[in-house]
Order: sequence, then structure tokens, then C-alpha cells
Amino acid sequence: MVDKLLADPTPLTHLYQVLEQRYQAGQLRHSAYIHWHSILDCIDQPEIFRRELLDQAERMCKLRRRTILVGILTEQERIALLYPPPATTPTT
Repeated sequence: MVDKLLADPTPLTHLYQVLEQRYQAGQLRHSAYIHWHSILDCIDQPEIFRRELLDQAERMCKLRRRTILVGILTEQERIALLYPPPATTPTT
């Protein structure tokens, strides 16, 4: 998703809308709202954007469990990521 967003940031408008809707509906705490907002604002700095979205710290892992990054991948892309083809072994 990170690569896709960096290649084409068009979905950002939708992501900001999802963020606002979830915040207004009380589904996000203020700190999570600010955290997501600050990450999305870094799209023009690919290294920071990638680092923050892929951070393995407990807080970011928790935020990703209820991600706002919806509607970015197609169903085919999701399936390809979830079920990659088995690696083939070279024959000798």
C-alpha cells in the first residue's frame, strides 16, 4: 500500500475523509487522529512516510489493526499479497 500511495497519492483525499469520519464518530481517540494525520501529511517525504507507516512499534501496530488505509488495494492485489504463489525450486 505504501508503494501504491507513493506512486499515486490520489487516494489521500479519501483517506482524510475516512480519518475525519472515524474521528467524528468517536471511533478514534484524538491522539490516534493526530498520529494518522501527521503520517498522511508526510506523503511528500517518501522516506518518512514509509518509515512511519511500516513502524513496528506497539503503537503503530495497534493503529494498523484498525487502519484507515481502506480502498487502496484492489481485491486481486490483496489476494496476491495474502496468498503469494509458492516459490519454485530450481531443478538440477
